[in-house]
Amino acid sequence: MYAGGHIDEAINLDYRSSDFSEALDGLDREGVYLIYSHDDDVSGQVLNAMAALGFTEVYNMLGGMEHWEEIGLPQVQ
Repeated sequence: MYAGGHIDEAINLDYRSSDFSEALDGLDREGVYLIYSHDDDVSGQVLNAMAALGFTEVYNMLGGMEHWEEIGLPQVQ
């Protein structure tokens, strides 16, 4: 999915991987994050997990990359 196209400078984290929590620990909790996936339910769960860990500015992009492409926004391979 990520290799098929993503937002420039996106960080690819696998929500279902065993090291997902460790990957989140490496991120700045004061940073601004836009969460997206092919499944809005998954991105919503990630948003909730990040909020519970104290991330202060996290947004869920409903519709994921499919919607991003539909409205003609740029992506990288």
